[in-house]
Amino acid sequence: MEGWPKGPDPGGKAAAGPSEQRAPQPSARSPQKKGLREAPKNRKRKEMRKILIAVIGKPASVQSSGKRRERWKGRIRKEAKKVLAKRKDLPSKQEVELSISYYYHRETDLDTDNIIKPIQDALNGAVYLDDKQVKKVSAHGRNIYDIQDIRGAKAYLIRCFQDAFQQEEDFISITIEAYELQTRLS
Repeated sequence: MEGWPKGPDPGGKAAAGPSEQRAPQPSARSPQKKGLREAPKNRKRKEMRKILIAVIGKPASVQSSGKRRERWKGRIRKEAKKVLAKRKDLPSKQEVELSISYYYHRETDLDTDNIIKPIQDALNGAVYLDDKQVKKVSAHGRNIYDIQDIRGAKAYLIRCFQDAFQQEEDFISITIEAYELQTRLS
């Protein structure tokens, strides 16, 4: 790569030719390397409060028929509007992250990654202006019968869990919160 040293030589110094420059070596006094941008200072802005939305029913995947996918997105939008009715700060312009939990009664043929896009699309205009604001997503599926402990869960989520359990239906919970910029290479 241009601008990077070719590698250490036995003397510990890389030879620098006329078109090459030695890469700056980090020192104990200067942890910042040249060429790396400093993380932007936190601007004072109102942080988005965490949002929880739960929807009973089997999720539609990106492979579902157009009608099924649209019905599913409509159910998510309807529940989002109900939950967020009093929120005046939405849809948000901030970058967000989503955490999606899919609870199923019987083994499912749905791939967890395929249920993400319809959910993101359904929240357009309700939670955020455009799903390109979603910068981080995590999703997992688990059997509803594996849930042993509901201590600490929100009452709203517990009610949804109980309703889904009694109706023998699947359900999802979606948590949306402000995205925290990661400045560390990982």
